[in-house]
Amino acid sequence: MGLIRLVILGLVIWLLWRMVKNFQARQNSKKKTGGNIEHRNMVLCQFCSVHVPESEATRHGQKWFCSEGHKAKYLEKNS
Repeated sequence: MGLIRLVILGLVIWLLWRMVKNFQARQNSKKKTGGNIEHRNMVLCQFCSVHVPESEATRHGQKWFCSEGHKAKYLEKNS
């Protein structure tokens, strides 16, 4: 019975050690990459006032829209 407890205790200690090592590795990789924060220019949709990344927005002149549908509705409403 004592040997089984010793093996179980060893497994618990090993699992805890692996969890700590994995956590430290993730923290170190976040520090190296800057926390995976992506900086993008955000623009305001003229129709619904939602901020969207410029790369995903649709433009008409000086105005930005979150989708082609909102651009069409805005132009229809304000023409």
